[in-house]
Amino acid sequence: METVLSLMGAPINYYDAGVGATIPRINEMGEIMSYEQLGTGIVAGIISATILGLALYLIKSAWKAKIEPWWENKLYGDARIDGEWKSELHATETEPDIEEVTIRQTGHKVEGDISCTSGPDSGRKYRFTGCIKNQILSGYYWNIDKTSIDSGSFSLRLEQDGCVLVGHTVYYNDQKHSLLSRQYTWTRNRMPVGQSTIEKPNETGRRPQQDAQQDVSGAV
Repeated sequence: METVLSLMGAPINYYDAGVGATIPRINEMGEIMSYEQLGTGIVAGIISATILGLALYLIKSAWKAKIEPWWENKLYGDARIDGEWKSELHATETEPDIEEVTIRQTGHKVEGDISCTSGPDSGRKYRFTGCIKNQILSGYYWNIDKTSIDSGSFSLRLEQDGCVLVGHTVYYNDQKHSLLSRQYTWTRNRMPVGQSTIEKPNETGRRPQQDAQQDVSGAV
């Protein structure tokens, strides 16, 4: 009895020759295929699958790194806060900590770096991540020194026509072994060229914040 199957695109004839009989491997040309030829086909299939997987990975990476941020910024209509800021943290009763802050923004999501230039924590560097919605920036920061447990969170409100962020931070004090709340103020130095803190009008010709206020008024 003859059964015709296909392996790697080349038909192979298997003959029922009984138990213990040698089964020949015959290709479409009537030639007996060696194990080396079979191995070559298998290796070619593995290479093709690897190349396809790599291509899909590169497409996914490009989407997340370029296309997705561009699309989020295109749809975003709230305040822009990316750029350079100077912050002031009153961690002690005497000298405040003065910091330089760099914000990178994609839609509502923000991230950046904090470098303390003067004060009790002078020389320390932090990284933060968070989001801004309805003029409120909420975030979490941590010391880039992995041997340090210095970290905290903050909530700041955008004021003075987008030039100042004012609020409080809550952080862990390793000397008092407790959580402390302190006033936190960020002042804008400059923002990326071509960007504005002014909200863009939507399809109704009104800014998102105006629509939100109108909705609240209608509800009342």
